[in-house]
Amino acid sequence: MLEAELARAVLVTVIGTRPEVDVGSAARALHSAFGVGPAEMSIRRFFPEDFLVLCHDGALRDRMVRVGRADASWFELSLRPWLWQAQATAASLTYLVPVSLRGVPAHAWSQRTSSVILRGLGYVMGMDEDTASRADMADFRVWLRTDRLRQIPRRRILFIDEPRRTLWSGGGGRRSTAGWCSTALWYPIDITVLVDVIEDGGMSED
Repeated sequence: MLEAELARAVLVTVIGTRPEVDVGSAARALHSAFGVGPAEMSIRRFFPEDFLVLCHDGALRDRMVRVGRADASWFELSLRPWLWQAQATAASLTYLVPVSLRGVPAHAWSQRTSSVILRGLGYVMGMDEDTASRADMADFRVWLRTDRLRQIPRRRILFIDEPRRTLWSGGGGRRSTAGWCSTALWYPIDITVLVDVIEDGGMSED
C-alpha cells in the first residue's frame, strides 16, 4: 500500500533565497499552480527536501513533475519525482553469513527481532527453516548479508519494552492519572557465525 502511494509522490523543495515556508503556504501555492484542492493531494514536511506531496492519481503527479515548479508571491518551489534510491548510498555486501543467536526469548521469536539484534551489520535475508517453524528453538538461526564479517560481535543486548502501567494519584475521593510507568527487560544474546560463510562468486570461508 505504501509503495503504491509513493509511486504518486512528489518531492518539493523551497528554492531561491529559501525563506521559511509552512505547510499551509506550500499547499496553497500548489493548489493555485495546478488547479487542485485538498481532495486531490496531501502534503507534509519531509527531510532532506522540504515537503512530500502524495497525489491521489498518477496523472497529477506526472503533471507536477513535468512542470517542475510552482511559484507564490514570496517563494518558489521545485518539484521532482520521489525515488527510493534518492537518499541511499550503494553498498556491496560481499558475504552471506549463517548466524546463530542464542538467548532470543520465545515471545520475541521473529525475523524482526533478529534484524534489531544485528542492526548496523547488514540485513537479515531469511530464517533457518527450523527456526521459522519453531521446530528448534535452542537458538535463532538466520542468514545475514554483510560486508563486516570481522565486526560481528559475540554478544549484544536486546531490550524489549514492557506494557505500560498507569500511575494513579488520589485525592478528595477522586483518582487522576499522574503519569506513565514504563519499564523494559533486557536479554543477553550470544552471537555465533556458523561454518561455510558464502562470498559472492561462489567461494566460502571457514
